[in-house]
Amino acid sequence: MFAAMMLIFSHLNRERLFAYCLLLLLHIALMLFFVTDRTPGTDAAATGFPLDDAWIHLVYGHAAAQTGLPYYNNGVLEAGFTSPLWMAFLALAELVHAVFSLPVVLSVKLLGTLLAWISTLAVYELCRKFSSSFLIALLAGALAAANPVSVFAQVSGMEVALTCALLTLSTLAFALERWRLCAILLGLSLLSRPESVLVLILVVAVYWLSTRRTEMRLRLRTSMTLVLPAIIAAAMWLCYCLAVTGHPLPNTFYAKYSSADALGGFANIIGGIVMGLPAMSVGIGVVLFLVGTVAMIYRASKSSLLVLLIPWVFLAGIALTRSMPFDCDVSFYWLRYAIPALPFLFVPMAIGASVIANPRQHFTSLGVRPDRVTVLKVVPVLLLLACFVRYPSEIALRKSQFAWNCQNINEVQVEIGKWVKRNASKDAALLTVDAGAIRYFGEHKTIDILGLNNHPLLFDQKQMRNINTQPDSLAEYMRSQDAAYYVAFPGLLSSMVKSTAFTKLFSPAAEFSSPNYTVASPL
Repeated sequence: MFAAMMLIFSHLNRERLFAYCLLLLLHIALMLFFVTDRTPGTDAAATGFPLDDAWIHLVYGHAAAQTGLPYYNNGVLEAGFTSPLWMAFLALAELVHAVFSLPVVLSVKLLGTLLAWISTLAVYELCRKFSSSFLIALLAGALAAANPVSVFAQVSGMEVALTCALLTLSTLAFALERWRLCAILLGLSLLSRPESVLVLILVVAVYWLSTRRTEMRLRLRTSMTLVLPAIIAAAMWLCYCLAVTGHPLPNTFYAKYSSADALGGFANIIGGIVMGLPAMSVGIGVVLFLVGTVAMIYRASKSSLLVLLIPWVFLAGIALTRSMPFDCDVSFYWLRYAIPALPFLFVPMAIGASVIANPRQHFTSLGVRPDRVTVLKVVPVLLLLACFVRYPSEIALRKSQFAWNCQNINEVQVEIGKWVKRNASKDAALLTVDAGAIRYFGEHKTIDILGLNNHPLLFDQKQMRNINTQPDSLAEYMRSQDAAYYVAFPGLLSSMVKSTAFTKLFSPAAEFSSPNYTVASPL
């Protein structure tokens, strides 16, 4: 990552310094705008995260910071984290907290903002390279930086901003033919989001297609350079998973994998998330994107083709590995998977604006009258500015949603964890289906009965199904695990929790609720 930053800052001049500082100020302002929101009447936006998954990664990060190993329960290794690189960053945040007493949540949100800024700088540099216009590149970078769901992601505590930074930086390195740096970044991206393996395959394919006249020995050597770090990273992660669970992939893959309706899911992503972007929804952004796409295809350089293809390949990987519902653009729970592809969509928009400003630069056969040049240079700037029209209302909506999501997690999972720490005996264990904040704050042995952090149960589907559908099987499993508590989420297992048999076997010790639940489906 340091080498990638040196790539960006190595040719710093006044123009770049101005753009970089302006984009940094924009990221900081939007971060503060989100984390200071008090729509729920609390400071949840500053002290919490919008998904329990962020707390799950922090459980592993906390253990890694204390012991050097990613334990879930004390002394028990698990593969319940999809992003080992993000877990390592969170371990660093835990160490910073231990040394400097800086709140972990604040450290993580600052880290996410820094990574989001780095991603924006890469987008700016790509736009600058393809458009040759400072102002157009700056406006496109600002569109990417202020994209409401991306701002949500940078303060979410999830690995989204890290993945965005790695993918955009690797693309920039590819465009500059910095093969070793590109390879390292691609290898790291595999440890951030597994779908990045498709980007790696795409990079190698584009390289081979665009270097057909290059000496075979050089092509093979460059290809090996591109894939070697990824092979090493993947081998390390696969070996860890095999050693811990006996299976080559993390638990989340086996728990969430679904390709039953990949085409429908892909259509939902395009229709809801891509076309739902504020920059696209006013129509002007779509026109700029299409014009830019045509220009980039006409140019047919390896870097322009890569920029065009990456978002669709990445989104296809998402649709192939998990079910994406029709309303996947509403909840961050679904949006987070697609967001790493979004920064790339602003590059064709910048190129489209550049085509309007200077058609002959992109299409040499076109003739433009000199008296129209000045007008053409003003029009694309106005069009890009028009793409910001829906940003204020959408940012306000996402900001409020972010605060309420954090409030939901704080009111339920975080409070349950704190209750467990206060009231449970030292050796008491508990069963739950949402196992992040409860484990992090509860500091007691926590047994995940959906298997995401409990691989023996995950790979015993019959037992897991019985535990989550039959109260007597649940009670028997609790006895076998010496568990004193079961955390029931009625919205997830409603038929069992509301059954007569369940109420006979279990009595409530405490109840927690979040009246305005906005994270996803009601719990």
